Amino acid sequence: MTFSGGCGGYFRGDVARLFDDIEELKPAFFPVVPRLLSKFYEKTVHAVEQSGTVSQWLFWAALEYKKSYLKQGV
Repeated sequence: MTFSGGCGGYFRGDVARLFDDIEELKPAFFPVVPRLLSKFYEKTVHAVEQSGTVSQWLFWAALEYKKSYLKQGV
């Protein structure tokens, strides 16, 4: 990875600030555990619920669209 121009980064050890680390590092590869994916989902849904009606509709429509393509194997 480092021979082809990549770099490494480490999180600060504070799970509460993990999203700040991700935002700063912008990783292309991110190994993750299911518990962390649940936190991502909760934070995303909370942000969507706080947004306007059009944004909510667009998010949920895009998610359903993506899920339908995943079921088709695309």
